[in-house]
Amino acid sequence: MSSRIKNRLFCAALLFSSLQFGLAQSQDNAPTFFFGPPVTPVWDISGTYVITNRMQSAGIQPLDIVFQGIDISVNARGKLEGSGTIIVLVGDDPAGNMVGGDYQVAGNISGGGTSTRANFSIKFKGNGTVAGVATTCNISVKYNLVVTKLTTLAGTCSGSAKFSNLGSGNLKSNISLPLPAGVDGGWNVTVYDLPFGNKLGGTANVQVDSVPSDPADPFTFRVLSTTLTGTTLSSGVRKEKLSGAGLSAGTQITLEYIPIAGVTNAKVNGKVLGQKVKN
Repeated sequence: MSSRIKNRLFCAALLFSSLQFGLAQSQDNAPTFFFGPPVTPVWDISGTYVITNRMQSAGIQPLDIVFQGIDISVNARGKLEGSGTIIVLVGDDPAGNMVGGDYQVAGNISGGGTSTRANFSIKFKGNGTVAGVATTCNISVKYNLVVTKLTTLAGTCSGSAKFSNLGSGNLKSNISLPLPAGVDGGWNVTVYDLPFGNKLGGTANVQVDSVPSDPADPFTFRVLSTTLTGTTLSSGVRKEKLSGAGLSAGTQITLEYIPIAGVTNAKVNGKVLGQKVKN
């Protein structure tokens, strides 16, 4: 092997080693920036809900229709979905007044800040016994809710319910659903950036406070992984663009900060879980 080739290989190895060291340094000192209410909340409302709807009809006395255990999940783009088999209670006395069947949830969470909205529909089809009468049941409801007081999804619902051999009615009522425990609107970004001159590359993790998968663990996070590209401006400010792919697709953030040790605030603009974030 010629000395020229050996020198080139040595230089390449030295450059690769220095890049590895630089990346390790960047990761060891990775800054984390914190956000949340009241200016920049992100709500992961994924969880299990009990939803009480009020039915009114000319032929049926007003009564409650209660969905037991509706599972709703939020994907990275803010899409709401869910499905499964549940029991629906009809009226004030559940004994002999329930139907079982399958449901589908479809919708989205949008807006942001104090105007975060959850719009979704639930369609249910099943059968059971109501007022001693065997019946099939079809229920379709639309919900228009907003996050209020940092603890509640509140708004209205509208739809219809049909019971064979009994009759049908309209669903129209006010709705108030407590957010799942552990959901407080808080989130953070940890950046693992690597400078190349004034250019920046790397990755970042966006963590959103979520429903604990283990009730004994109050510190559970939804993690969205992103790629990072950016520039160091002449002022020393780093301006970085974070983009999610795969299960994190839809996560788009522009982050601006001065890389000073201990600084945990940054300027942010973008979208997380379908919700706009800007300070």
